[in-house]
Amino acid sequence: MCPPSSVVELHEYSTDETVIKSLMQIKSGVTLPSNVLTDVDPYQFAPSNLPPGMWYFRSGPKMDTKNGYWRSTGEACEIYDTALVIGLRKTLQFYEGPAHFGQKTNWMMQEFTTTEKYTSKMLFNCKFGWITCRILEHYTGCFW
Repeated sequence: MCPPSSVVELHEYSTDETVIKSLMQIKSGVTLPSNVLTDVDPYQFAPSNLPPGMWYFRSGPKMDTKNGYWRSTGEACEIYDTALVIGLRKTLQFYEGPAHFGQKTNWMMQEFTTTEKYTSKMLFNCKFGWITCRILEHYTGCFW
């Protein structure tokens, strides 16, 4: 039997659909691309201390960092493959300081999750859902 192939490397310009399809492949045991980390919890570090251009594949509760916290900027966006919702993308903003009193920063995170329909097709015994996320610095004048 051939070893599982690897997922196409994710990058800053990957479409939402590509990210979700890659996440589904990763969940099914395909080898991770070289720019996806599983041993780093991006929620535990200030975004400026994380390596640029990396994606994070993880499961578990989200925790505030010692220097701040991530806060959702609004509703999750549905990601479609033809007419079927295959995943969700949520954008979060990093705030420095204690919760509810933090200072807004330029750091943004995009979290990607598969929908329950696809997750239930996979055989995972996991208390928390798997996500893929990336962290980018948002500059004034750029649009998300």
